[in-house]
Amino acid sequence: MIGEATIRAVESLSDGRLKLDLTAVATTNMGANRIAIAQVVAVGTEGRLVGSAVMPENDPDEATARAVLDAVNRHLEQHLS
Repeated sequence: MIGEATIRAVESLSDGRLKLDLTAVATTNMGANRIAIAQVVAVGTEGRLVGSAVMPENDPDEATARAVLDAVNRHLEQHLS
């Protein structure tokens, strides 16, 4: 839910120039940290965008939103500048 809400917020900021699909969100342990990972597809492209974020104090919602934003960050720079 948080991942989809983050995607929709990014799309709304693009004024219709971007269409994104969240294809997967997962969490995993990496060393002493819990990590959120998000996979996003920019519709009309063949590439998949992947982002990750360390989960702060066991807050999966924040980590999911940050992972989604990490996935789309460079794509946004290229298409919205």
